[in-house]
Amino acid sequence: MSKTFTSQLLKDLDYLYNSKDNYDTIITVDTEEQIYAHYLILCTRSLFFQRALSESWIKKENRYFVLTKPNVNALIFKIILKYLYCAEIDFKSLDIDMLLKLLIAADEFLIQELIDFIQDYLISSNLSQTHSCKILDFVNTSLFTKLKDDFLNIICENPKILFDHEEFLLLDKDALRLVIEHDNLDMKENDIWNYLIKWSNDRCDNIDELKEILCDLIIHVRFYQFGHKEFINHVWNYKNLLQDSLVRDVLLCYSDSNLKPMWDICVDGWSPQSFHSKCDNREATIVVTKIKNTTLLIGGYNPLDWNGIATYKHTTNSFLFLIDYMDMSIREVKYVKQNESAIYCDSNCNPMFGEGDFYIRDGYCLKCKNKSYDKLVNNYNLAIESYEVFQIENITKNNYILV
Repeated sequence: MSKTFTSQLLKDLDYLYNSKDNYDTIITVDTEEQIYAHYLILCTRSLFFQRALSESWIKKENRYFVLTKPNVNALIFKIILKYLYCAEIDFKSLDIDMLLKLLIAADEFLIQELIDFIQDYLISSNLSQTHSCKILDFVNTSLFTKLKDDFLNIICENPKILFDHEEFLLLDKDALRLVIEHDNLDMKENDIWNYLIKWSNDRCDNIDELKEILCDLIIHVRFYQFGHKEFINHVWNYKNLLQDSLVRDVLLCYSDSNLKPMWDICVDGWSPQSFHSKCDNREATIVVTKIKNTTLLIGGYNPLDWNGIATYKHTTNSFLFLIDYMDMSIREVKYVKQNESAIYCDSNCNPMFGEGDFYIRDGYCLKCKNKSYDKLVNNYNLAIESYEVFQIENITKNNYILV
């Protein structure tokens, strides 16, 4: 029969810790506070002290081993020391700041048992929820992989404990990135965007600052998963933060039909020959122009192709439209009234609707008459920044769309 008698042993070690009888080691910590300990206990319980107090590293002064650790908090070191003597720590008496400092100290003194326990304690206790922002900032700048992985899993499963935390707006940018770039984050993309805007608005005074601070965060937002109303209501006012191509592609995704880019003046040049080489023999196309120094888009829908030499084409299904892309509102839609001259086709002309009702001329000039369609705008000549042509795929049999 064998029995382990640990109770009295721990009492004796506790007495030795408190009395410091026959101490042979002096450790100066923090603001030059001297702490007395026993060489044998330190070296037996900590790999760090085995190395730091070895004869090759340190020499005795009088009869004492003398060590200086100015970077270690005195209270934290006393907790470490009691653990080394008595294997005892009252974790409930420690707040989150003390626990994180204790974890750093345990790592410095190479006490693996304590490192593992503190990480598990932070995860299993309520601290991971009540102090989520502080822990996230900590794991972002530390090398405690287990704590980092386990904590991120908790946040990904229950993101509200972080994003609705009272200290969320104080969160470090790199720490926030850790979460939003995580593939397992259980959160709608629209909610992620709204929290990013809330977080960035708290620290930015203008759109330029906002763009700078968000540039490497919004790349982790999957805008293609937004609903149409979500994108318009929550993202559109901040569209200048996004690349133009991204905004365009997202908007195309919301179309009831599939819009296929056919031609872009910025890429293909403004000559009529370039336009016809890309768009002839293509039915059901939309021409869109962006009016210079405004938030307006003027365009037209042609259900027919653009083939022909100085000829008008007949259709009842073409129309012109005016859109304000600031709020994505459709301002005007004008259907053809002179069906026999709805579309004009000529290989030497850019797109023309009616008898000059919508005609892109001389590259960046839009002519708007009132002939084959009802009047769309008051100005006859409009300067444009760009224009593009899209083909609508999978359209109805009669090549007819409703606006």
